[in-house]
Amino acid sequence: MTTINGTTGADVLTGTADADADVISGAGGSDKIKGMDGNDVLNGGAGSDLLEGGAGRDTLAGQSGDDTLRGNDGNDHLFGGVGKDVLDGGAGNDKMYGGQGNDKLFGGDGADILDGGHGNDVLSGGGGGGGDVLDGGHGKDILDGGAGADTLTGGAGADTFIFHNGGGKDTFVDFTTGGASDTLQLSMKLFDGMSMTAEDVISTYGTSVDGMAALDFGDGDMIVFQNMADLAALASHIEFI
Repeated sequence: MTTINGTTGADVLTGTADADADVISGAGGSDKIKGMDGNDVLNGGAGSDLLEGGAGRDTLAGQSGDDTLRGNDGNDHLFGGVGKDVLDGGAGNDKMYGGQGNDKLFGGDGADILDGGHGNDVLSGGGGGGGDVLDGGHGKDILDGGAGADTLTGGAGADTFIFHNGGGKDTFVDFTTGGASDTLQLSMKLFDGMSMTAEDVISTYGTSVDGMAALDFGDGDMIVFQNMADLAALASHIEFI
């Protein structure tokens, strides 16, 4: 194991090129840290840092500041910490935690877990087709599962759920139509150019799966509303994009 420590300034720190596990800590300043090969641990410390994991199963922690974390290859763990962070899992089955602040989380390829934490976060599962799990946490979050059979939980707050053509079969765990109500944004490409109203969507595509309300758009594209028995109250929550 190789340990590399930065200074209170803006450092550029790079791990070893072999498969050795590096532990790299940036300390203060806005640092650029790259792990290279091996299962590395990268700590940004204070400042707005850029952390890149490289190959291997890496752990990246931005800590304080507005950080950018890129897992790249491997099954990585990314922790944003405090600040407005951007987390990108890259390839592999990654786990990402935004922490405090208004964060942006991108799953990339693989079956990823995205947890926004506190703040108004943007979570995107990506187009890799893996079965992603998205949890917005506290705040007004935006969730887009992307391709694959994804599971989306908005959490506390009025959240926005997005669904596109080619999105696969998604499950919306806690879509809410009362109180801190949520919004469903549907891509117009789902309807092959046809003009639609929210009421048209419900009457044309509404169905039920195991007692749960659902919208079945065909070609494998479906939304299952886990906490809804019918779609009666959904129309006023639909927007088109």
